[in-house]
Amino acid sequence: GTNGKTTTTTLVTKILQTAGQKAISVGNIGRTITDELSSRTPDEWFVAELSSFQLATIARLHPKTAALLNITPDHLEWHGTLAAYAAAKERIFENFDVHDLAVVSDLDEYCRACAQRLEARHIRVCHLNTEDPKTEHAAFIRDGVLVVRRAGEETELIRAADLKIHGLHNALNALAASALALEAGIDPVSVRHALLDFEALEHRIEPVKEVSGVLYVNDSKATNTDAVEKSLTAFPTRGVVLLLGGHDKGTDLGPLAAAVNRSCKTAICYGAAGPRIAEALEAEKTKQHSDLHVVHSPHMKEAFEAATKRAVAGDVVLLSPACSSFDEFSNMAERGRTFKHYVNELAAQEGVF
Repeated sequence: GTNGKTTTTTLVTKILQTAGQKAISVGNIGRTITDELSSRTPDEWFVAELSSFQLATIARLHPKTAALLNITPDHLEWHGTLAAYAAAKERIFENFDVHDLAVVSDLDEYCRACAQRLEARHIRVCHLNTEDPKTEHAAFIRDGVLVVRRAGEETELIRAADLKIHGLHNALNALAASALALEAGIDPVSVRHALLDFEALEHRIEPVKEVSGVLYVNDSKATNTDAVEKSLTAFPTRGVVLLLGGHDKGTDLGPLAAAVNRSCKTAICYGAAGPRIAEALEAEKTKQHSDLHVVHSPHMKEAFEAATKRAVAGDVVLLSPACSSFDEFSNMAERGRTFKHYVNELAAQEGVF
């Protein structure tokens, strides 16, 4: 999918390990599959994160189970069109047969169309975020509880509120991981233990520190607009001071501007993309008649300083940039660690350790 791959991949690996299985995460997550093959034993699981770039050129790839989490605009400068990008993602199922299971989100039109094509091939599809009782395989939230249905039989896991990873999108990532693990034969008890124990990965809605009642959160991995929209759902009871900006990918900002105006008290726009983002936010503010404060800053350092001045106890200062980092940093990890450095400097000044 566009977003959630690393969290879901890492969580599947954790579930397998919790159940006593040998498992590692490979692919677009740091360890290449080819490097790990020489030391792999027959009983070891490879849980692979695959990017659209990798999938675009596959020939014989045939996982026994795989997930498509979402499709939203990204990497269009490489793929050319959203349709081509979606087609590359869908290739993960290209060599599936009737014995395999595809976990596919029902959240967007591209994923729904993919599910229909798979079912036309008589592939089993676990519909993510669908509670329809007529659906034989599904994964959904019912009355606040994560539920996976397999061949009509339901397994209740844990309450979504008990996850340490926040936001509806992370609950769906947890459901996808659970469906994949259960298909691999993992017992529900191990799945529950792993879900309860799993913590946010670095740069993905990562709580850094609370200073003077303000929670600082590093979501530097949110390099596209859809990721930010999902991240904003993680803080329903806090005022949000949002840091947006970086290298402009040129994507449509309309849906993001609407979500920010609905969910945030302040948006601080910085970097190369800052002016265009600010313009979109201001236009949507006029349309919604919202109370959003839009602030301009040249770089992330000044944006952070502006955020600390405007945040009050009970708020969250959220770095969720919606952009890549290349105007100021070498990658999103450097950007996230720089943000955490700023937070730790502030905490030291305030005597928080």
